[in-house]
Amino acid sequence: MTPSTPPVPWSPPTWLTSDRIVLAAVVPFAAAAALPAVWWIPRARDAIQGNAGAAAVMATSTALLSVALIRYALRATPHRSAWLRCVLGGAFAGVLNAGLSLAGIGVVCNGQGGGFFAGFFVGTWFGGFYGAPLGLAFGAWYAVLAGSAVRARLDPSHDGPDRVLTAAGLWLLLGGACAKLAWWGAPVALSPWGLVAVGLGLTVLGVARRRARLAWLARVAAGVDPRWQLDVRRSDDVHRSDDETGLLPLIRPDGRPQDGVLLYRAHGHDRYRSASPSAPAALTERPHPG
Repeated sequence: MTPSTPPVPWSPPTWLTSDRIVLAAVVPFAAAAALPAVWWIPRARDAIQGNAGAAAVMATSTALLSVALIRYALRATPHRSAWLRCVLGGAFAGVLNAGLSLAGIGVVCNGQGGGFFAGFFVGTWFGGFYGAPLGLAFGAWYAVLAGSAVRARLDPSHDGPDRVLTAAGLWLLLGGACAKLAWWGAPVALSPWGLVAVGLGLTVLGVARRRARLAWLARVAAGVDPRWQLDVRRSDDVHRSDDETGLLPLIRPDGRPQDGVLLYRAHGHDRYRSASPSAPAALTERPHPG
């Protein structure tokens, strides 16, 4: 009887997907960078300076459009398509953001509910000259993170979410530092220093989990953990176990052959077996002498 396989140690929880990591990173970045990014534009600076409602509208619009852009990019099949969707879609989202921000400020701050569409038209027409290049810049920055998540989805492995977690941490850290440099007294919905702190924490967490996974695999290879063992993976389809079909690599191969299989060994023996039954759990690279 094949034992039921428990979760592989140091595998991320099922709810922690690469897409969710990216979305959770993009929202605070968009909220923190939205106002510093337009502070150099006189018209935008006059609208948000000393006006908390206008600042909240602009930050909210930027965050919502950023989420829509990232969700669109994450549906791409090759990761290069995700980059292209982010860049080109970012320019379009920047134009929309100019219109939505102006229309939203008119409704929320000035009570001009009937002029929403007129404000949107004026914002997209005139503000688009600024919104398109700003959206292009935001989209290019988002492409770095979206490409990492799409690659983790197309080339799945047990350490895929941790790779995206590390990338998101570095992305937030650098993005927060850039937002701080561009601050120059602009009001912010979220402090850039908060992005730096969160990014540093995520980077440390992602790196620590990846190193712990490698250390655990080394203990398994040395026979320290009796519940798990490494075995030779059959190279031919005739002798390969059906249980190995669909197994994910423990660590993303990046071109390395996955010639080993990680087995979970059940505790105890029964009277009909001389060895504990085992179940394949993941593919891996066999450690070689030296």
